[in-house]
Amino acid sequence: MEGSIVNLPKIVELKKKYKAYVYLDEAHSIGALGKTGRGVTDYWNVNTKDIDVMMGTFTKSFGSAGGYIAGNKQLIDHIRTKSHANCYASSMSPPIAQQIMSSLRTIMGKLEENTNDGQKRISQLAWNSHYFRERLVKMGFIVYGNNDSPVVPLMLYMPAKIW
Repeated sequence: MEGSIVNLPKIVELKKKYKAYVYLDEAHSIGALGKTGRGVTDYWNVNTKDIDVMMGTFTKSFGSAGGYIAGNKQLIDHIRTKSHANCYASSMSPPIAQQIMSSLRTIMGKLEENTNDGQKRISQLAWNSHYFRERLVKMGFIVYGNNDSPVVPLMLYMPAKIW
C-alpha cells in the first residue's frame, strides 16, 4: 500500500521476452483505477490475456468480504485441488455475493436507473485523490506514490505533533 502503480507494459514486455509468468495483485486498483475501474490493466490499456494470474479483494471497492483469483482453467483447477487453503475455505454467503454483484454492476454502469453512475464514481475518486494529494503537498507533507493512485501514503516523522 505505497500508492505505486506497476509499469505493466514493461512487465508484460519482459514476460514475453523471458517466457515468464505475471501474477497481478489488483487489491487496491480494481474498482478504483483506470477509465472504467478495471484496475491496472485498464489504466495501462494492457490486454488481460497477457496476465497469467490476477487476484484481488472484495473488501475495498466492493465493500464486501473475500477475494478472487483468476487465470486459465488449468491453473484454477490446480489451485482448487492442490492448495491447502481450499481445505479451510468456506462458501461465500448470499448477502456477500449480492453485495459484490451490485458493486460490479455499479462500476460497470449496468444499473437500470443510472447507466453511468460507476463512471462518475471512478472519475470522482480520481479527482478526490489528486486533490487530496495536492493539498497535502501544499501543506508541506511528504507524500509518496503515483499521482493517479487512490492510495495516498503520507510520511509522518513525529506523529505526536499532529495532535
